[in-house]
Amino acid sequence: MRFWKYLNKGESPYQNFKYEVGKEYNFDDCEKSEYVLCGKGGNVATLTWCLRDNLNADEFIEVEFQVKDIVAIPINSDGKFRVSYFKVLRKINRKQAIRLLNKLIIK
Repeated sequence: MRFWKYLNKGESPYQNFKYEVGKEYNFDDCEKSEYVLCGKGGNVATLTWCLRDNLNADEFIEVEFQVKDIVAIPINSDGKFRVSYFKVLRKINRKQAIRLLNKLIIK
């Protein structure tokens, strides 16, 4: 599966954790409760969610993981959820992200 995460200067905006293309990340002690919207773990989302959540974000990483890596999909989620592992495939900017979504819509 492939989803997205937005960054601020190469880091997650809340934990200031640095992510690099090509690297794999394991998250221990993940929040497994479906009642917690944002908790410990690799929080990822749809690209649309990332674009909406932070209008100033200009870095987005595409990540890949297996279904078995999903830890929790919060009950009130509108596109964000947690995983215990992901690999960073690529980084794009806001303009590229919008272009990618437009291509998918036009198809």
